Amino acid sequence: MGRKTDGDLPVRRGGHLCRTYADESHWALQLGDLLREGIALGQQVLYYAHTHTPLEVTDRARADGRDLRAAVEREQLRVRSAADSYLRHLPFDPDLMITGLRDSCRLALAQGWSGLRVIGEMDWATQHVPGADRLLEYELRLDTEVFTDLPVTGICLYTAQAATRSPAALAAATHHDLGNAGVPGNDARLTARPLRPGGRMRLSGSADWDSRTELAEILAAVCRLPLPVVHLDLRGVDFTDTAAAAALARTTAVLAGQDRRLVLHHAPPSLRTVAQMFPEDCRDLETTA
Repeated sequence: MGRKTDGDLPVRRGGHLCRTYADESHWALQLGDLLREGIALGQQVLYYAHTHTPLEVTDRARADGRDLRAAVEREQLRVRSAADSYLRHLPFDPDLMITGLRDSCRLALAQGWSGLRVIGEMDWATQHVPGADRLLEYELRLDTEVFTDLPVTGICLYTAQAATRSPAALAAATHHDLGNAGVPGNDARLTARPLRPGGRMRLSGSADWDSRTELAEILAAVCRLPLPVVHLDLRGVDFTDTAAAAALARTTAVLAGQDRRLVLHHAPPSLRTVAQMFPEDCRDLETTA
């Protein structure tokens, strides 16, 4: 199959997917499906290997069929190490990654491909890599800074075990298409996900003692978002305790010190109750209906 022209396929806004695999046979099955889908769409497919070596991925693709062998030969499918992408500059830097994604997509379009498909093996995020704590920030930024205006499909691939560990668990939950990555065993009680359209972030779950670590990680990522106003949609939050309200107040103060704002949409009744009980502590919280 050759390259797609503008007349063959419409330019589509990109997508954000997450997949997990339980063992090597499951990985091989998903690999073939993910690669073939991108090739059929006329995308340039970049695969960044970490759990496997680039040679293992290339050999598996070649063994999977003539179509994938042909994609390797014509360089529609390129396999590289994560050391050439996510881990090229440490600590992990979302700004560099986002710039690289945008540049790679423009190059793929200039070469005649319909878009870019990037598949990344992500277990490195659980292995104490410097800057891995910024992975959640990176995932939350991709929607507005890459996928909204460029035909990039981003696919994060985790082993089932890694997807349940910090910081991978929260990062995996940001994806719009989780596919099989409902991640059995992932007991995170609070998650964040970008909303389309509009650039808001939606929190879901309970903001209480059991989710204090998740809330701290989410709010740390929120503070790093390069936005003058950060919008958090809380309609998916069923409960907030006093500690969570205090954390939101501290985040509001941090952003205010940078001439920025935090706006909370659809605050749950529990947050409004806490604000009424502690009006001085919560006076700077900005909420909307």
